Amino acid sequence: MEKVRTRTLEADFIGKSPADMRQHERQFCTGRVARPRRCVTLTFPEARHLLVLRNNNYYFFDVLDEHGNKISNEALAANVQGILNDESKGAVEERVGVLTTEDRDKWGYARVALEDNPVNGDTLRKIDSAIFALCLDDSAPTSLQDLSRQLLHSDANNRWFDKSFQLIIFSNGHVGFNFEHSWGDGHTWLRYMTDSYKESIKFPVVKAPSEVVTPKKLSWKLGHETLNAIEEARENFEKLIASTDLEVLDYPKFGKSHFKKWRISPDGVLQMAYQLAYTKIHGKPGATYESANTKKFLSGRTETIRSVTPESVAMVNAFLQGMDKEKREAELRRAVGKHVEVVERAMNGLGCDRHLFALRKIAKKEGLAEPALFRDTAYERAGNIVLSTSNLSSPIFRLFGFGAVSAEGYGIGYNILDKEIRACVTSFRDQGTSSKRLVDEISTTLDLFDKTLSS
Repeated sequence: MEKVRTRTLEADFIGKSPADMRQHERQFCTGRVARPRRCVTLTFPEARHLLVLRNNNYYFFDVLDEHGNKISNEALAANVQGILNDESKGAVEERVGVLTTEDRDKWGYARVALEDNPVNGDTLRKIDSAIFALCLDDSAPTSLQDLSRQLLHSDANNRWFDKSFQLIIFSNGHVGFNFEHSWGDGHTWLRYMTDSYKESIKFPVVKAPSEVVTPKKLSWKLGHETLNAIEEARENFEKLIASTDLEVLDYPKFGKSHFKKWRISPDGVLQMAYQLAYTKIHGKPGATYESANTKKFLSGRTETIRSVTPESVAMVNAFLQGMDKEKREAELRRAVGKHVEVVERAMNGLGCDRHLFALRKIAKKEGLAEPALFRDTAYERAGNIVLSTSNLSSPIFRLFGFGAVSAEGYGIGYNILDKEIRACVTSFRDQGTSSKRLVDEISTTLDLFDKTLSS
């Protein structure tokens, strides 16, 4: 955080090109603020306090002094212990954080009503401006699947999803992370997590404080309109949770080391595994998105990597038709090679999706008739992403994931480790999809690729 504030954070590199690092300026002291018909992202660079959520209570304390220096580890521990010692619980009907899960227009109107009371206005400003949110949970998930659910959505009792990020610590010591995606991307957070991890292992564990600090608690004054909005948001969120089908792929048989031996792109092989697995289940290829990092450009975010190509379709057919091993390997390598080309083009600003999206928005803004391209059936099908995928591979964390972006689609966040592969797969129930079946098919496909690529 100090390096971000002083603009001394070393640049990332994409190949030989330095990355635009401005996303990091919004990592801290930032909140997404809902308004009717729009959202705004606000950053408060002078903020010095941390937001802590526990038992539906909202606490805050300064972690920087008036000169911008960090308080001592002992002082930090004393504040946190004071919060842990507070056994009071916020009223269930007053869990305001659930509003951040609601439809953005509904939340925007509810927030305007909430801000009418100056007490609430002050509380919201403290939340919006906090350096980040620390969530101290009583739950103790142990399996990767339970951890994923708690980090992706939980029950929102102890969350504020509009914060730039929430550091979530469970009672059994497991730690996770949830970030707000509208302004920033996974690779930005990967840098933060990597640096934080490297720093954390240098220092000893802080001893329990001999004295604790009485926590400062934020207050709400909630009228009937807000209480009704909270209840409606709670009901809607519970339905969303119930409809979310989440499964974890934990594939222990091989990882990056095998791909090096096979001299083939790890990411390309995983993308082809998704293509074959999806086609086995649904009988046809599906429009696929993979995130490409375009931060080598000014204000770069992402571009779409289109994983479905004539080569990927030929590869799928080779496996489905039971062609001999040599033919299957040849088609797999050809499809992966093509995928690498598509990735390079997307990362170098030669993708088409963002360009076309911008043209469509400009036409609408200028009051122009919508070009025929955007009404074409092929364009509509290509825009209905049924496989939304993102590769965020690092040994410092076990798993990451996100929700599916279409009702009949899947979300796949994956981590290719040295000796294993993990993915969080999400979809929606009763839509003709099954996260469990897709996970099983991906695992079976990886077994098949192993036999195909091994001599």
